[in-house]
Amino acid sequence: MYLSLLLAVLPMGMASASDKRSEPAPLITPVATDGSKIIPDKYIVKFKTGSPLSILDAAVAKLTAKADHVYSEVFTGFAGTLDAAMLEALRDHPKVDYIEKDAAVYQFGNEQRSDEQQVDEQIGGTKIRLQKDAPWGLGRISHRKKGSNIYAYHESAGRGTCVYVIDGGIDDKHTVSLHLSSYLSWHEALKTWLTLCTKDFGGRAKQLVSFIPGEKTDGQGHGTHVAGTIGSRTYGVAKKATILGVKVFADSGLSSRALWIKGMDFVAKDKTQRCPKGKFVNMSLGTGTSAAVNSAAAALVKKGIFVGVAAGNTNQDVALWSPQSEPSVCVVGGTAMNDTRYEQSNWGKNVKINAPAVDVLSTKAGGGRKLMSGTSTAAPHVVGLAAYLASLEGLHGPAALCERIQKLAINGAITNQRNDTVNLLAFNGATK
Repeated sequence: MYLSLLLAVLPMGMASASDKRSEPAPLITPVATDGSKIIPDKYIVKFKTGSPLSILDAAVAKLTAKADHVYSEVFTGFAGTLDAAMLEALRDHPKVDYIEKDAAVYQFGNEQRSDEQQVDEQIGGTKIRLQKDAPWGLGRISHRKKGSNIYAYHESAGRGTCVYVIDGGIDDKHTVSLHLSSYLSWHEALKTWLTLCTKDFGGRAKQLVSFIPGEKTDGQGHGTHVAGTIGSRTYGVAKKATILGVKVFADSGLSSRALWIKGMDFVAKDKTQRCPKGKFVNMSLGTGTSAAVNSAAAALVKKGIFVGVAAGNTNQDVALWSPQSEPSVCVVGGTAMNDTRYEQSNWGKNVKINAPAVDVLSTKAGGGRKLMSGTSTAAPHVVGLAAYLASLEGLHGPAALCERIQKLAINGAITNQRNDTVNLLAFNGATK
């Protein structure tokens, strides 16, 4: 039934018989350099740039039961289940650019123990603020020399920016555990006030959308940790940025390229947020080289959205990964507390900058805080920094922001960096 409907749709948009393909559209099979598992019978279909949406609309209207996701912003296409006959028919369609087999996607963070260390309030003047007892990563990106536990930052702190966290969701009601409520039971109003004042995102975070049926927020923790490093009050680089969760990972840790692209497509079309200083995307995720994922990420950049991506944790060339192999995104490698290279960090000429990636303290889903390692924690330092600089300096455009981050960076700080990878460590310029 579905095949006959599809075949009825395929001729739509053909100008003439001369449009017939000389050979089928490419069928891209993921290379399992990362152990990516191909998802049986699932495909991503990309139409050629400039193809009218009417072709996509007609196809999807006839194949509703078979279309898992529809894309209209990052590129024109859809994802779903195709049998052999459907696949053959689509490959013969003159407007199809390529078809890619869907495969698994991975997060780049390794959860470690919870850490209930208290972090002091920020102190300081009206322009540059100082947060004492800050996580080491914040201290590192705000000082030229290692070892500081003070985070220095301009009070603008990312105000007016919106950062989308495409991940497993965020706990937008996260609170800091001060362990004081038991002593305040005599005054319910004071307890309520304390809870409101200790929300670590200060009302600036919102779990915006979930593409996982039955799961609305972060039940895993990876996305909340990433979001905290970007913009939480206690652990964040850009403490006044708006943080927006886009859930494409199930709480089980499973996702796919098709789901991930759906998340990017959502960000590209979202007009519900007021972001006068710009839009930013953090993707601490990766999959084996994928034309579809790279195309979607590049489309975000072309729309003026800064895209920061974790390099990955497999000690491989980022050329083997997506969207890390896409030249227009800002790829972030990882470093350790002693200014050495994070030993599992991916590397290569497409890495643009490096940032803290070992024992990074940030928000924990459900409340409190925890440590995590991996380039998943490096990317949000840089995405937060991009939002910070956009607010502070009025910079516009993803390329200009990534270049500014490179220009500000501490050159040569990483003592054992590979020769084929930039030796630049992220720095916010707040101290001399």
